[in-house]
Amino acid sequence: MTIGDRIREARIKKGLTQRELGTMLGVSDSAINSYENHSRGINSLLIIKLVRFLDVEPNTLFQDYFVFKEFKLSQSDKELLSNYNALDSYGRKNVQDILENEKNRMNEDRFRKKIIFRNYYRDLAAFENTDVSVSSDFAMDDSPANREVSALIPLDDDSLQPLYEPGQMLKIRRCERISYGQIGLFKVKGEYIFAQMGLNELEAVNKTFENIPYDDDVICLGEILGKQ
Repeated sequence: MTIGDRIREARIKKGLTQRELGTMLGVSDSAINSYENHSRGINSLLIIKLVRFLDVEPNTLFQDYFVFKEFKLSQSDKELLSNYNALDSYGRKNVQDILENEKNRMNEDRFRKKIIFRNYYRDLAAFENTDVSVSSDFAMDDSPANREVSALIPLDDDSLQPLYEPGQMLKIRRCERISYGQIGLFKVKGEYIFAQMGLNELEAVNKTFENIPYDDDVICLGEILGKQ
């Protein structure tokens, strides 16, 4: 008896059609037919789901499908296995879901491109004068938004609360003008101001600060794109 025969036998024993089992597994009924006729391979995630939904022991279903090499379990591995075996079906499903999510996360992190960013400015004056002070490299995800970042600057006040907190590293795109509603860095009469662009004034993000009229004394230095 092949693995396909055992899958068909277990499916019929559970009173399921190929379409019903396919719906439970997230595949088509033609895929189930292929598995049962042994014309298509089965991936590891599907194996877990088959065992769960058909309510069979893995050794019964896949007894001639795998060839295992002898290996030894560490004490921590034995404890993990013992804890898993002590769980009910609900707990085991949660563990399997977490393992699958974590595996996907690690795969995404492994293949996600990074930008090594070195334009770090110690303060706002250094940013204005392009006096770069590199304290360390910052790795950011390679995305269209992050490619727009001109510099990283530490926020040293509470003017952007509740959006940003003091000490957070801000991503800034260097520009001379921003649109209505965007948050930017401005220089007003020698002082550096973080504010939101209004119609005729700079609107305070933190409402404990005052709005500032937008006139010839206001110089736009850049747009805030987010935090690192």
